Amino acid sequence: MKLTRKEVLMKLAPRVSTGCAAWRLIDIDIAPSGLRSVTLNRERLRQVRRREGRYLLRNHLGDRDPADLWQVLHSN
Repeated sequence: MKLTRKEVLMKLAPRVSTGCAAWRLIDIDIAPSGLRSVTLNRERLRQVRRREGRYLLRNHLGDRDPADLWQVLHSN
């Protein structure tokens, strides 16, 4: 089944807009004549796997030690 570029975009748009994080790992190449290729971006996948299980602490208390802030968060 050969789809045009517009038809491919119309089929992909609802799936991408659902907010699924997996779409950030896929490179989709769409030519004017239609879908050219869909590939897994292995570098992005490596980055995601490296970041799994990590926290980013953002706060307005810049002068305090991050270890102290971590203890405050997990003391409850």
